[in-house]
Amino acid sequence: MRWLFLFIFISSSLFAKGQRGPIREDFDDLGLHDPALVYLPSDYSKGKTYPLIISLHGLGANAYVHNITFNLKEFVTKRQFILVVPEGMVGMGGARYWNATDFCCGARQSTQTDHVKYITSIVEKMISYYRVNPSQIHLFGHSNGGFMVHRMACDAPELFESFASFSGVTFLDPQKCKKKSPLKMLHIHGTVDNVILYDGIENLYPGARKTAKRWVDRNGCHPKVKRSQNKIFYYKPYNKSFVTKEENWRDCNKNTSVSLWTIENVSHMMRVNSEYMERIVDFFLGDL
Repeated sequence: MRWLFLFIFISSSLFAKGQRGPIREDFDDLGLHDPALVYLPSDYSKGKTYPLIISLHGLGANAYVHNITFNLKEFVTKRQFILVVPEGMVGMGGARYWNATDFCCGARQSTQTDHVKYITSIVEKMISYYRVNPSQIHLFGHSNGGFMVHRMACDAPELFESFASFSGVTFLDPQKCKKKSPLKMLHIHGTVDNVILYDGIENLYPGARKTAKRWVDRNGCHPKVKRSQNKIFYYKPYNKSFVTKEENWRDCNKNTSVSLWTIENVSHMMRVNSEYMERIVDFFLGDL
């Protein structure tokens, strides 16, 4: 009876927060990663299927920090999707990382890990464990996590419907992008990013615009671009708005699209408000 009361109390607390979770799931058969955080809608039902969003943190961050900076979990019930926030491999100095492109950041680590295989296993096991719609799986990543979603889009595009990268670009050498399947893509980048430069660095990594252009070509998009803008808001202590210039290519093969969102006068680290995060959810779920 005591255990039943405890279960009801914990369940009520989770539902009160607007989502069910975090549920800690161990997707790593080799024991190299800590369990990932899984969030379900508070009204999760086995009678329906849900889109899945996998959200990857940057170098040196972790799932909890990533949730604070890019809070997708607040939308899982409102927008009816499942969220997974995995933990990267612990590398030098205890910093977690993803072995993504040749620039960022596995080459700097003493332990090489096949993170394409690991994230693929997350997709497969989430489909097995939960009511995930296999045709509605999406990737989001920041910085090193953004590099990793570009890597997944190159190595395993068949698993995903779309991906979005915040301040993480693709391979320097386009030939390293192994598969050429069209995929819905969003790239977001600040113009004064002092970690991953907006214009890229020659012989190291391409810039934001070149990354988007590659996907315009890969998706077979019509060159006509639609331009618009909106504002992004920092939390306190900034209380300041920044303009995002949006470029969107819609007429692409297999009903895909390419979007480049350029944020004026914003650097690498930011904490955006709910309205902006929901626009990213809109991109994934087809409302944008």
